Amino acid sequence: MKISLDQAKEFNRVHFPIVKATVGCILIKENKVLLTKRNPEIFEGNKWCIPGGHIDIGETPDEAVIREVKEETGLNVNKLKFLFYFTEFLPELKVHNLAIIFTGEPEGKLKENEEVTEFGWFSIEKAIKLDLAFKHKEILTKYFKIKK
Repeated sequence: MKISLDQAKEFNRVHFPIVKATVGCILIKENKVLLTKRNPEIFEGNKWCIPGGHIDIGETPDEAVIREVKEETGLNVNKLKFLFYFTEFLPELKVHNLAIIFTGEPEGKLKENEEVTEFGWFSIEKAIKLDLAFKHKEILTKYFKIKK
C-alpha cells in the first residue's frame, strides 16, 4: 500500500533507536554475480555491493527489492525468491540493519544512475575479494555456501 511522503513522515516517530529493514538482491548470470559500485558521495561510497536499499513505508520487501534493483541498475527481476535474512550490525558506522536477501533472474540492460558509478559481473572468487560495503562479503559468502 503506497502512501504519501507526508503520511510516511508520521510513521516510526519513536524516541528510541530501532533496527532498519533493508533489502538486497543477488543476481546471477552465467555463474557471475552482479555488483554495483557506490557513488563516492554517498554512505559507504566507492565500495561494491549487491543491488538493494531501504524499504519505503507502505512497501512490502518484494516490492522494495524490485524497485531498488530497477533504480540502481535499470534491470527487471524475474522469478524473485526470498533467500534469507542477515543482520548487518556495524557499530563503527552506527548501522544496524536487518537485510532481507532475495535472488532472481535479471532482465534488461544496465543503466547508469546517480547512486552507482560502475557495474560488474564477478566470479564468486573475485566478488568476495572486492572492497564490499556493509556486510555484503558475508552475505555473498553465505549465498555461495548455500548454492554448493
